[in-house]
Amino acid sequence: MVENTVRGYERIEFQRKAILKRAAMFSPLVLADRTAFVLLCVYFLFWPVWYTTEAKLFVRIGEFRIEHLAVVAVIFFGLASLVRKRLSIPGFWPLFLLLVYGAFTLTWSENPKAGALVLLNLFSIFFFAEILARNHRRQWSAMVFFLVGLLLMLAVSVIRAEVPGASDFRLVFPEGIDPNQLAVQGAMAVVLLTYVAVAEFKTGGRSALRFWGAIIVGLPAVGVIVLTGSRTGIVAVIAGASIVLFVRNDSSRGLRIWHARLALIPAVAVLGILVVVPLMQSRSAPLLERYEEGFFKGDLSGRDTVWKAGATYFVSSRKLMMLGGGLGSFDEAVVEYLSEPLRAVAIEMSATNPSRPYPYFGAHNDFVRLGCDLGIVGLGLFLAFYVEIGRACHRAAVVVDGTVLQMALLVTLVVSSMALDLVTFPVYAIVLALVIAPCLEHSPKASG
Repeated sequence: MVENTVRGYERIEFQRKAILKRAAMFSPLVLADRTAFVLLCVYFLFWPVWYTTEAKLFVRIGEFRIEHLAVVAVIFFGLASLVRKRLSIPGFWPLFLLLVYGAFTLTWSENPKAGALVLLNLFSIFFFAEILARNHRRQWSAMVFFLVGLLLMLAVSVIRAEVPGASDFRLVFPEGIDPNQLAVQGAMAVVLLTYVAVAEFKTGGRSALRFWGAIIVGLPAVGVIVLTGSRTGIVAVIAGASIVLFVRNDSSRGLRIWHARLALIPAVAVLGILVVVPLMQSRSAPLLERYEEGFFKGDLSGRDTVWKAGATYFVSSRKLMMLGGGLGSFDEAVVEYLSEPLRAVAIEMSATNPSRPYPYFGAHNDFVRLGCDLGIVGLGLFLAFYVEIGRACHRAAVVVDGTVLQMALLVTLVVSSMALDLVTFPVYAIVLALVIAPCLEHSPKASG
């Protein structure tokens, strides 16, 4: 009798929970959260493909580009994610303080609109990571959508590019496709494919289909990156793929290289790139001129001059050194400190870009940009943010069945940001979301 009563209560409780679960599926917060996830996956696929189109140069709604409006839509629906379950992403406080301080500096910025777009990019990291942190299925789905988008980006870029001439091996891309930006985004695709190829081998499993599929797709992707002539992209590939290939966790809950001699492979690869790429720059030129062109007129040409001008601008006053010139100010403020040839380039760009009808020149380095815009205070917060993410990636890698993919993506991003303005680029928030979301379950709060 008692047993039947207990079973009856259990059955009623089970039915009650099932009814509540079905009802919760159609609650406004759950629907908004799922809508945000769908929009995010579409955005991860959309952005790389949209990057290769001519339309991105002129299609706008008011003062905003399509990608900015897409991010705003994801943030709007993503508010439900924060309401349902509040999580604290790695580096939350440095990023939060960086956003608050960056917003404050807009009051004296020379270009508050550009600064606001940088803030939007940084702010979206919160929402992207929180939306993906719900479960592993979301993270894998988003990664697959992003990878497919990157591969389509490379394919469309090659189709639209002109065949290299007799004097140069590099592909010539149409207006709107920057070889360096294309190469570093391609580098992220190669890192993801490398992980797909070797993930099961590193844990003792085998999958010939995944391995050979990733190899067949990955090798042409590497070829496209080489044909861009971007040494930034090539070094990013070597850095990220080397971590995936050679670093693994051991029984002592630490990281180690599979074999010490394997560390020589990326070193030799970098040396080979530095030797081979200059030789291929202009095949019709004498050897000495080819080296001069490769090292001083390649994808790093002019960057050292811009960085020196940025340093001069940075130390021009104590207030600017400590507090910065205001988020978004660098591109305009640095023109005054550029050498005459680069200043002429800045003036020429203003004449051909209707959306920026003033002389400007990008920093081509996230740390230089934020250091000049936000001063020592903002740069310190930015570095602290990276340190916290790096620690989170390490924690995620050393656990049982941990993965170094997040660490590899972070290294690829940081290496790329040494020669590009990635913090102003949509792919910055996308990659950081894929890095941060899997690390949340291994954070001290989650494990505690």
